[in-house]
Amino acid sequence: MIEAEITCECPSIQLADLQVALTKGMVVYLEATSARQSADLRRAMVAKGVTVKYVQRFRERRPEPVVVQLPPVAPSPVRQVPRPEPEGLDEMGLAQRVADLLSPQIQGMLEQVVAEIQLLRVQGVARVQEVGRERTSGTMVVDEVPVFIPSKIGRDDLRPIIEVKATEGDAGGVSDAVAALKAARKSKAS
Repeated sequence: MIEAEITCECPSIQLADLQVALTKGMVVYLEATSARQSADLRRAMVAKGVTVKYVQRFRERRPEPVVVQLPPVAPSPVRQVPRPEPEGLDEMGLAQRVADLLSPQIQGMLEQVVAEIQLLRVQGVARVQEVGRERTSGTMVVDEVPVFIPSKIGRDDLRPIIEVKATEGDAGGVSDAVAALKAARKSKAS
């Protein structure tokens, strides 16, 4: 039996007389006689929308699948890392010695941190009281912290230079300019 192998080459196409709708890459097998009689298939072939190849199905063979045998993988042995146990190590004694060496330094740092926190608490309360007084008394409290203003905000070489030239003439001023505008408007209107 001879059949037509129809492969779609365009995004999508419909062959109405064969009642087939195809999208790109789709392959359909039809009887060779109905494919030869189809006017839509001929038009699609001329427009290069489909390709048609006639095959005899019993002679068509697919290649045998290649089976690749991989060699078995031996599991890798789990290596145990030996943990050395030093003899005569007193962990608690070592920890106590480290604590004794560091305790004066840590104690001094802790006292300094506590003093700074207390200072911040006192300053925070004083600042809240000042703000409260400012609203009730109507006086302005000056903040001790100066405002930071950078010395070089912009570059002097990038500032524009504007030159203005002024001349004095015999013109009468604004009244003469108004009269000249009125005359120009009248000439445009006529």
